[in-house]
Amino acid sequence: MKNMLMLGTSMMVLVWASPAFADKVDDVKKAIAEAPGCNNKTVSNSDALRYVKDLFLKCTPGQEVEVDGCKVMCLKK
Repeated sequence: MKNMLMLGTSMMVLVWASPAFADKVDDVKKAIAEAPGCNNKTVSNSDALRYVKDLFLKCTPGQEVEVDGCKVMCLKK
């Protein structure tokens, strides 16, 4: 019973958290495509979702972050 409750809670968190990153994924994809030296590079949604942490959560505003071989400005405001 406890395992079922934990599984249900985990599923609810995933369902609730996924839409929160939807706009950020698009922002990450756009930032990578527009970054100097990236030559309109495209990344998949799953890769962009991984980069949300680097470009929104772990960086300092104004700092360049290396993502997939490109230097991209931190997207945190």
